[in-house]
Amino acid sequence: MKLSFFFALLMVAAMANAQEDSVQHSYGIKLFTGQVYAHTNAVNNVKGAKPFGLELEVATQQTNFKNFNRSSAYVKSGWALAYFNYNNNILGHGIIASRFIEPQYRITDRLLFLLKASIGAAYLSNPNDGFKNPTNNNYSLHFNPYLHVAGGIDFHVSKHASLAFIGSFHHISNGNLMQPNKGLNWVTGALSFNYYPGNNWLPKYRHYYDPFWQKEKAAIEAAIFYVPKQSYISKYTARRNFVLGLNTQITKQVGATSALTAGAEIYYDEFIVDDGKQQVTSKIVAAIQAGHVFLLGKVRFSQQLGYNVYSKLYFLPNFYTRLGIDYKFGNHYTVGGSLKANSDNADFFDLRLSYRF
Repeated sequence: MKLSFFFALLMVAAMANAQEDSVQHSYGIKLFTGQVYAHTNAVNNVKGAKPFGLELEVATQQTNFKNFNRSSAYVKSGWALAYFNYNNNILGHGIIASRFIEPQYRITDRLLFLLKASIGAAYLSNPNDGFKNPTNNNYSLHFNPYLHVAGGIDFHVSKHASLAFIGSFHHISNGNLMQPNKGLNWVTGALSFNYYPGNNWLPKYRHYYDPFWQKEKAAIEAAIFYVPKQSYISKYTARRNFVLGLNTQITKQVGATSALTAGAEIYYDEFIVDDGKQQVTSKIVAAIQAGHVFLLGKVRFSQQLGYNVYSKLYFLPNFYTRLGIDYKFGNHYTVGGSLKANSDNADFFDLRLSYRF
């Protein structure tokens, strides 16, 4: 389960390659400093930790008109390898490999505003251990999925070099593969130096507004999703054998790179409560949800808010959030996964196959 989980994340991220040829290549080095964010009382013991780190990246930047016209941005994408020292005996240190996408928006000929999103996997040195590290409530596995969002400015100091100042939010969670799993969140500021072997010149384009998406009809999608055996909520000494479910939704594109969704899901949660103190009359969960999707070529990144309209699982809050990423192949199919989170705790990460009618 662990290997397939991480492989699926990286496989989908790897598919997010540029859809058109890029003409610029760059190599970057980034220095981080920041602070751990204690998002719940369970991780107050690491509050105030001040991580620092170093990152290397290899990237390509698209500069043709077709790609620029989709979002009025010069889209950069690539791979990054980072080292973080969390400057805390409980948290230890980590090595992170990730795939990123970074739209850059022209302010002047030399100055650009950037947004960045990354997905990958992290190796962390000091997971929870009943004897060696019992107070680490942030993570319980050496290998964990990694998510990252950032914003900043990039200044071209010459035709071969640029300096960027970036603020970031980093998140690590194992998708409830093992407890405790409160997640590790930290914010950083960074200085990045980028080298362009060719040049970093960006052509000037006038954005042409093409409301092609207004002619697109709303689409109906159906998906089947599955979660293999995993750890569950240790507070209730419960263990999960699997989850199997169905999801249906209506998707309506509302922009060149955006769509809105609304739908419902139903799934069977095969869990066993060991303490015998609570009785559960049904393991069926039914929910409604709505949200937004970023359309990035063949890759889609979704964010949804949901509510359980039927659930006898006494340990689950009714409101939840779901983040997903999937890859389109053919005219009707997508494959990917999503992370469901209740309150401050991840519930599960599922693998799914969807069909678009």
